[in-house]
Amino acid sequence: MLITSHASCGPIVDINVKTGEVRIARMTYKKGHDYPSVRHIMESGKMGQSVLQTLRGGVLKEGAADRKKFSITLLSMDPILVKFGHDQRSPGGTHIKVVYPVFVPEEQLRDIEAEDDDDHDEIHSAITMISAEDLIEETAEGRTVPFHFQATMAVMVWVATEHPMVRPRYSNLLTNWSRPEMTAEQKVALEAYPGMQ
Repeated sequence: MLITSHASCGPIVDINVKTGEVRIARMTYKKGHDYPSVRHIMESGKMGQSVLQTLRGGVLKEGAADRKKFSITLLSMDPILVKFGHDQRSPGGTHIKVVYPVFVPEEQLRDIEAEDDDDHDEIHSAITMISAEDLIEETAEGRTVPFHFQATMAVMVWVATEHPMVRPRYSNLLTNWSRPEMTAEQKVALEAYPGMQ
């Protein structure tokens, strides 16, 4: 297996360590006349970019109210979800989607609708922070593509692992979902991919 391309997904997460509440950024994505879907910020990697460079660039580009006054904190140095699929642009290659949770102060998030810089047919709504329960309920009803729902659930499993105080509040959600395990071949390919260095 040869990984030939990547996309980075950056769910924006806010964890209240006192109450155990988790809030996650919500943004709708609409292209042309399609029905809008709820998604996390996601960016396709450019040639020579690492996965983390793509992540930071995507969150800055799609999430910032002001790109000159914007801070992003990576919450996990390891990806919390990696999905493998066929690379449509490189026959025989493998495309990976890599998820890292990030924190951005809410007041720095874009609060207006905006066109995507790379594709002006894509419209992104304002970004709002909502409770994890509300986001999961909304996306479980089919208002997103499956990968973005999986990314949300991976965030919740990661949060419960790293911050045990959230477990009582979200125990029902967490017992009903588990992160897909990578095969040995996928692990080897991921380690060999220059973008993960």
